[in-house]
Amino acid sequence: MSIKHPRKKTTPLIFLLFLVFFALSAFIVTIISHCQKIQCISMADLPKYSLKEIYQNTNNIYRALYTNDKDILRVEIRSGINETEAQKSIDAQTARMEALFADATSPYPGDITNEISCNSKFKPKMAIENINGIRITHFTGYLNNRLTFGACTDDQAVNKGIEALFYCSSQRKLYQTEIIAPTSKFNSNENFYNGVLHSIRCK
Repeated sequence: MSIKHPRKKTTPLIFLLFLVFFALSAFIVTIISHCQKIQCISMADLPKYSLKEIYQNTNNIYRALYTNDKDILRVEIRSGINETEAQKSIDAQTARMEALFADATSPYPGDITNEISCNSKFKPKMAIENINGIRITHFTGYLNNRLTFGACTDDQAVNKGIEALFYCSSQRKLYQTEIIAPTSKFNSNENFYNGVLHSIRCK
């Protein structure tokens, strides 16, 4: 009389291994495809820029400077905010830019004038455009040798650039990008730099 051994139940084990493999594969794909920092947007010539300095790198804020020969790309990324908060930040930055070039009363009043004013050619030109499905607020203007807006004379205006502010809703991130070049180079290639602005997309 032969003894029959119970057949091993391998189906549940195979199914469990399949689930583990599927979950692990999905996790790896997510890690590989998840964008990081400035790579979460696309922009003309972006791959040509090299990271030069990181000013701040936390869970919510990333600020850094990239270079491409004489061109500079400065970025600030704020993560985990909603569209309302992002728009408030954009409005605040717009107000700061306008206040920077508003006529101010001089501390030394004289017979000729008691105001400090900046020639209109040095004041940044502001515009709001819908570019590739993104609402972008941008300024084009002159920067000094410290890479800050506020140059009001030819000898101060050694650089020129475009500052763009926009919100990527799918990422919940607010971007502030500045494309900066020496003034003579920017003025000679203004269409190119405007093309870079109009190439911005959220990934």
